Amino acid sequence: MTNNPNKNNKIWQFFSSMKVGLILLLILTAVSIYAATFLEHQPAMERVYSSWWFIGLLGITGLNLLVCSINRFPKLWEQVSNIKSNVDLTYLKSLHKQTTLHYAAAPEKAGHLENSLKKKGYRTRVEVKDGGFLISADKGRFGYLGSLVTHVSLILILLAGLIGILGGFSDFQGGFPGETIHLQDQGFDVRIDDFEIRYRDDAHRTIEQYYSTLTVIDREDDSEIKQETIYVNRPLRYKGVNFYQSTYGWGVDIEFHNPATDERKTMLLVPGQSGFYEGLGIHISILRFFPDFTMTRDGTPITRTQYPANPMVAFQIFSGDGQLIGQQYYIEPLNQVMELFHGHTMEFTGFKNYTGFQIIKQPGKPLALAASILLTLGLIMSFYMYPRRVWLYSGKDTNGQIIFAGTSRRNKVGFELEFEKLHKELSKIGEVK
Repeated sequence: MTNNPNKNNKIWQFFSSMKVGLILLLILTAVSIYAATFLEHQPAMERVYSSWWFIGLLGITGLNLLVCSINRFPKLWEQVSNIKSNVDLTYLKSLHKQTTLHYAAAPEKAGHLENSLKKKGYRTRVEVKDGGFLISADKGRFGYLGSLVTHVSLILILLAGLIGILGGFSDFQGGFPGETIHLQDQGFDVRIDDFEIRYRDDAHRTIEQYYSTLTVIDREDDSEIKQETIYVNRPLRYKGVNFYQSTYGWGVDIEFHNPATDERKTMLLVPGQSGFYEGLGIHISILRFFPDFTMTRDGTPITRTQYPANPMVAFQIFSGDGQLIGQQYYIEPLNQVMELFHGHTMEFTGFKNYTGFQIIKQPGKPLALAASILLTLGLIMSFYMYPRRVWLYSGKDTNGQIIFAGTSRRNKVGFELEFEKLHKELSKIGEVK
């Protein structure tokens, strides 16, 4: 075998160290656990995962795995491609599993023994010399590559993570029908055409499903590319960006009226939002929308169902300098004119639903899927395709006997059982007349 030209290179030795790789993997695991456990907010977690030092840590770990794989490949491939036949009686006698067959050796027995091993799935090589023979056989040789395939899968997982950090994103956006979601650096926008909630016909009018109809619009020429209706677990997919139906909410239409000038102003607010009415210099803040309003026995306002059977709005009014005007909060129905100050009025004229989406781009996802398949394959190769080697030897130094020996570095219990079965099978060849 040729010498590795990189064995004296200190940098190469550093990156090919299994100890270094283990330390890097432990650091990655610790950082990931810390980010997932102690950083409760998504932006804080994203700052860790997108930081230069975390990206660098992923890159160095991937480089370590790559160098280790390159270093190990020649030796592993030699084990896979070649049958180990450079053995002698001393080596065979040193193996834990070794015995003799209960009949005298003869050159013609070699062919029968080889065929018997082939029927059991062994790859064989026969050498006949000096009136004796050596049959070298192995099985499950691709199991040697299990650890290498696992290493490659880990490299692909790290690469998928890097691609996801550098080219992917996760965002939450939403809006009312007719509004457009603008995506930075993606070359297209998405218009919300419609939103519909379907209710079950039961006593509580529970929600069966909610649907959003979306249209993808090319940003350059404003052309409509595709339209699709999505619902939970059925996203819109375009150019690697996925729109998942995530949530919904309510918005209320408000109309202010100044009778002196007959001027009207409208606004659409959702709970948690405030709007400013210049006519009186006041702010109105929407606290909550009750689709099906009722009161508990202790006077707490609640909604019986999500079906809009008795809609009410809870709100507060503030002066221009932020002082609360009137009582703590008001609850009013729709389509009822409310007197404000100086003849001005306010009315909740209607309500509508908005829809919310989880918007995710994961360019590394196909690579991560391939890595998962490779990882599974590597584990199967490592644990179920365990390599085993056996030899049948007869020569001048065996006194006419056939030595049967074998070894396996993995699954020693399973190999011992297989060795005993092989011994019984090969012993039957001596009974052939």
